[in-house]
Amino acid sequence: MPEQSAGGSLAQSAATPRAATPRVERPAEDSAQGALDSWRRALAGTDLPDTLVVSGPGATSSWLDLTHAHPSGLAQLFAGRQTRLSSLFREQAAHAAAWRQARAIRSSAVVLSAQRGVQGCCLSVGVASWLPAGEKDGPVKAPVVLRGCAVRPRGAGNEDFDLELDDAVLINPELVRSLVETYGVPADGTYLAGLAHGAKGFDPRPVYAWLEEHCADVPGFTIERSLVLATFAAGSGAVIADLEAAVPAIREHRLLGRVARSLAPAVVDLATAGERAGERAGERVAEPAAEEPAPAPPADLTVETLEVRPDDERPAPVVPAPVVPAPVVPAPVAPVPGENRRLAMVGRLGPRGVLPVKPPAEPDPAEDLLVLDLDPSQRAAVDAVLRGDDVLVEGPPGAGVTHTLAAATARLVAAGRSVLVLSPRRASTEALLARLRAAGIDDLVLDLRESLGGPATPRHLLSALQAVTGPMAALPRPGRAGDDDGAVETLRRVRRALDDEVEALHEVRDPWGVSLYDAMVALAELSGRPEPPQTPVRLETGLLKGLDGVTRERLRTHLQAAAQAGAFTLSRADTRWFDAAVTTAVQARAALEAALILRSGLDRARTAMDGVTSAAGLHPAHHASGWLPLLDLLLGVRLTVDVMQPQVYEHDLDLLAEALAPRAERSEAGSDLGRGDRRRLRKAAQALVRPGVHVPDLYKVLCDARDQKRRWAQFAVLPELPRVVVGLSEAEAAVRRAMSALDVLADAFAGSSNADPRVIPLDDLQYRVHDLAGDQEGILGQPRRATLVDGLRQAGLGAVVDDFRERRVGLERVDAELDQLWWASVRESIVAADPRLNRRDAAQSRRFTEELRVAQAEQIAGGARAVRSAVAARAAKTVARHADQVQTLRTELAVEEARPRLVDLVRACGDVLGGLAPVWVMTPDTVAASLAPADPELGPLVDTVLVDDAGYIGIAEVVAALARGAQVVVGGDRRRQTTPAGGGPSLAEAVGRFATVCRLERDHRAADGRMLLPLVAHYREGWQLTPGIEALPPLTLEPVTDGMAVPPPGEELPISADAEVNRVVDLVEEHAVNRPEESLVVVTLSERHAERIDEALRAHVLERPALARWLEARRRGDAAERFLVRPVERALGVERDAAILSVGIARTMHGRVLHRFGVLDGEHGAAGLIAGLSRARLRTTVVCCFTAADLVVDRLRTPGARLLRDVLLAAAGRTSARSGRSTAGVDGLVADLRSRLSAAGLPVQSRVGDRSWPLDLALADPRVPGRMLVGVDVDGPAFSGRSCGERERLRPDRWQRAGWSYLKVSSIDYFTDPALEVERVRLAYEEALARPVADDFGPPPVPAEDEGALVVPEALEDEDDEEPGLDDAELPEPVAEEPVAEEPVAEEPVAEEPVAEEPVAAPDPGDDLDLGPMIDPDPPELEPELPSSTMSTGSPTSTGPEDEQTRDDTDEGWGEAPQGDRDEELQRERPPHWE
Repeated sequence: MPEQSAGGSLAQSAATPRAATPRVERPAEDSAQGALDSWRRALAGTDLPDTLVVSGPGATSSWLDLTHAHPSGLAQLFAGRQTRLSSLFREQAAHAAAWRQARAIRSSAVVLSAQRGVQGCCLSVGVASWLPAGEKDGPVKAPVVLRGCAVRPRGAGNEDFDLELDDAVLINPELVRSLVETYGVPADGTYLAGLAHGAKGFDPRPVYAWLEEHCADVPGFTIERSLVLATFAAGSGAVIADLEAAVPAIREHRLLGRVARSLAPAVVDLATAGERAGERAGERVAEPAAEEPAPAPPADLTVETLEVRPDDERPAPVVPAPVVPAPVVPAPVAPVPGENRRLAMVGRLGPRGVLPVKPPAEPDPAEDLLVLDLDPSQRAAVDAVLRGDDVLVEGPPGAGVTHTLAAATARLVAAGRSVLVLSPRRASTEALLARLRAAGIDDLVLDLRESLGGPATPRHLLSALQAVTGPMAALPRPGRAGDDDGAVETLRRVRRALDDEVEALHEVRDPWGVSLYDAMVALAELSGRPEPPQTPVRLETGLLKGLDGVTRERLRTHLQAAAQAGAFTLSRADTRWFDAAVTTAVQARAALEAALILRSGLDRARTAMDGVTSAAGLHPAHHASGWLPLLDLLLGVRLTVDVMQPQVYEHDLDLLAEALAPRAERSEAGSDLGRGDRRRLRKAAQALVRPGVHVPDLYKVLCDARDQKRRWAQFAVLPELPRVVVGLSEAEAAVRRAMSALDVLADAFAGSSNADPRVIPLDDLQYRVHDLAGDQEGILGQPRRATLVDGLRQAGLGAVVDDFRERRVGLERVDAELDQLWWASVRESIVAADPRLNRRDAAQSRRFTEELRVAQAEQIAGGARAVRSAVAARAAKTVARHADQVQTLRTELAVEEARPRLVDLVRACGDVLGGLAPVWVMTPDTVAASLAPADPELGPLVDTVLVDDAGYIGIAEVVAALARGAQVVVGGDRRRQTTPAGGGPSLAEAVGRFATVCRLERDHRAADGRMLLPLVAHYREGWQLTPGIEALPPLTLEPVTDGMAVPPPGEELPISADAEVNRVVDLVEEHAVNRPEESLVVVTLSERHAERIDEALRAHVLERPALARWLEARRRGDAAERFLVRPVERALGVERDAAILSVGIARTMHGRVLHRFGVLDGEHGAAGLIAGLSRARLRTTVVCCFTAADLVVDRLRTPGARLLRDVLLAAAGRTSARSGRSTAGVDGLVADLRSRLSAAGLPVQSRVGDRSWPLDLALADPRVPGRMLVGVDVDGPAFSGRSCGERERLRPDRWQRAGWSYLKVSSIDYFTDPALEVERVRLAYEEALARPVADDFGPPPVPAEDEGALVVPEALEDEDDEEPGLDDAELPEPVAEEPVAEEPVAEEPVAEEPVAEEPVAAPDPGDDLDLGPMIDPDPPELEPELPSSTMSTGSPTSTGPEDEQTRDDTDEGWGEAPQGDRDEELQRERPPHWE
């Protein structure tokens, strides 16, 4: 291959003919001998006979002799034109015989092409024969000159064949080898092939002459001048020889050495050199260390059970690839104290928890070379390949394994690496080539598969010529794609903008530890409560920043305590102590004691005061504070009367006081009394003093009396003089006690809006005192209330307190109100502080999404140009260094006649061809014949060897070819469908233990993933399916209740009933009439059943013109996807719009079902059924002669049989779309959107799709129950945690491909204007509703009541293990199948005991298919017999039922007896074969 490979120039190291490669004898102790022997035995057991040299009777019975065919037909054939078989054989009898022979030859050639990837159908010109020594079977015969010949069926009924010869010539290599090795004849195949091209064109006579001349000494050597059409192919000899030559390279290979060690336990040093080679290359080699035991493979794989290895022979750990099917779920972080409530608020946000959601980084568009669209797991696999790892890419059918390998191939060649695509299976290679064609880099591929089985065809030569003249004449300018159209810059800009929006939305903000999305979710959840919080208060920014998680929870505790104490709910109506300013318990108790004193003492004080004031003729006091002046007056009068005569009040007290006043006061007052007057007045005053009483200050007493007289006049009812009353002391005591208590209460209510109790009217005071005294709880709780409220006000939350009090927020509402207050304040603070949010433009964001889609499409479209440009830049240097090879190549291709084979061109011009076309496609046979054996001294011949569908390929078949590469990349599914030829582990199993394993889990094939639901349980690692919109899944059952047959001779199982065959024909015709634009494949479980269906189709085309026209169009060679009838083992790589799976197992002639299922009971039966059910993109129809109700669960012993029952249940019940809902809750924002949509009259459901990433909401079609229309995603953590391309482009494409109308709702836009977003959803719904309803599927038979994710039918559930990606919800009971046959079998079905089913066994290896359309190059329409109206096998009239009856089909074998109803007894004593 190209000289950048480690092995140097291929022009120097190309292989010589395998005849020149002697077998190397190695000592028995050779470390590789154990593995070599096992691989040689595997190759020898492949049962691939060598048909290039044959001997013995019947060796040539399969040949079609054209020697005596019609001359004009032969002339047309050798002129290179298509020639009908009827032109060669014009008599009816001869044509019929030739038709049967041609059909068998073509069938054999198709199998050879499919299984070994080579063209085996050739026209032999001349047959040599000789008598080898010791040969007992007569002469040996071998074709001489071989020319490839295509045999194609013609017409809808295949009533004729077209033959077309290839241009190039090949001399039988096995003939040359035998002559050289055995007889020493110096034969050279290339030289002899040149002799066959004379001046007038093809002429084999010079070849005959040369051979007859040089083989004169060969005993009995003769050449028969004949023309023979047959399938000619080499056996396994060349591959075995190549394996033996590659042993040193296998020993040194970093991967294969370890694989060989694992397969040969007795050999201990085989992998050491491989490890040393990996260390020299500086690459990762996983060391098998005891301290790091290899992780156990998935429980459903059988890798470790294939062989027994010593305990110390552990495989190295499998290094997992960075597969990214979903965002990594971080380990939960222990919340800080008080954080549990916030987590409860936002705990349904998905995987994020309390950690930030950040979209994964994407490669820079300038460095991200894409030729095909890739999902994240596919990208991870490609990245692993580019790192240089040995990689196994595996996944369930339809996950895009081939698609991923094609993308990896493009990236490898763009990076300057050479790639050898290796596969013995033609369908696998064609599928990969189809992907490369779709990517636009098929001109970089050199197809060398058929260069051994036949000479190089014109197609190959033209491909090589294009590789030379195209890139050299018009190579694109080196450089990156997208430099001119701005796609790279657009991608950078829109990715940055969209990712900025997501990061701003989900960025966790300090100090609160929440994101804006958290805030909106919490607020939406709060607003959706029956009594939503309504506080309009917002916290100031400074205060809010201090409310981190701990502080916020302290505030919550404070508010809860205040609410519990009644600080927000109590009012004056609830307690008279509402405004009491008591802050301690002592104050509270004092206030309560004062109230209690007043409750009894206030009335006494009032009565006493009323009595004395009434007796004194004074007006009574109206409030308690009025008592004190009255009491003070009365007490003063009493004191005055105690020292003075009562008549004192009758005198002019002003004059008496003036006479007794001191001089200074008199002067100041301007008194005009003379001395005499003063003396007289003094005597009069002295006379008023009571006898015997000494008055120290008579002037003061007279002044007091004067004041008392004046005040008495104010209070007196009548104009009377003051007097002393009885009971004044008791009244004084009662008033003093009451006033003391009132002073305490006045202090308690100081500063409040309540009036001073001392000035309250006595009647009101009486009621208030009774209220205060009776509210002990109120006063005793008041200190705590006052303290808490005071603390809140001091913290700056006075507005909160006032708002809570105004709305009387109770304890049960405090949490919600605080959450509303905090979340709303946080949301507003985040938005105000982040310009990415406060300047966001919703319309611009949607424009960015559209720009991303367009730019990504342009990037992918330009990827092929970038790859070719990179290859061209290196190819120019290669061409400059190898001018001699360029000249040779031009010379060889310029010759019209005698064009060389591509094998010869590779040997002569390998470096130039490898530089221009760095991807070579070969089979193990062509590798063994074309390339030099792997040599550890020279290094790898190629950089990367790539093998697809490695689960179906034995490692022995390809290990020698793999040793030629430095890196091994394989794709496949370790649940292989069949055991590789020769037995042993598959390549995927052997390599997967030591390579980097990249799993693909997302289905890209089925438009409605529900038709694959029965298979999901067999992929416990995960299989992400996308449900369609229709009410019923496109998996249907066509029961053929009259499908009865007798077992074929020598067998016990009735198969291929006529009724089932005819029903398949009817279904094909229905498809041709109703859906002619869709492609179709019929898959069977047995080869014989496929033959009979194909035969029946040919037989019915004459009477069904619509079917004939459709078959003729779909079976043409230029049809995009040809109609095929394939057994499941040859359905690999086939993908069609629709598929019909015909089980082919019939009932007995008594209408019973024998619980033996043929291929399904084998080791890989379940995997075969999986392969058959996963061929369709749009719909699958299962045709079977029985239903699940006919099967007894106890008798289903194998995984394949149990899976068949599950499939029949699912296909008959046709689970409705409503079983595709998840029971997982949605977050508050989504729930709020759902409520608004429901309120708008839209039928909305939640969580639709696979469990790993379902749609948030789905809108149903009211016209058809269970049918969906619109899927809605909200940009929550599950959405935003994906890359920009995945969430904005791949996800919408995925759901739209399934028939949905997809809409993304921005949470910011929705929170800002809910009505506008609801209107957007409504418009999308109405637009989807305007589309017509397809009538393919009716409403579900039983509407489901629950909502859930893609649910596996009940029969598939494991009672103990939870299936990844499935729902835990209770599943509905399976719906019984409705009988389809008009006249069901009159037989009482066997009652099924309510015995618990066994869990689904570990899945067997299965199919491994990929993403896009697959082109089948040479479909094997099998025609074992001429069309016949009578079906022989399984025909009721062919033999009597008693003649072919097995014991299980008799009454005795079934456990029945003619007498009575003994069902219960027979159940207890059922025969042993039931066990």
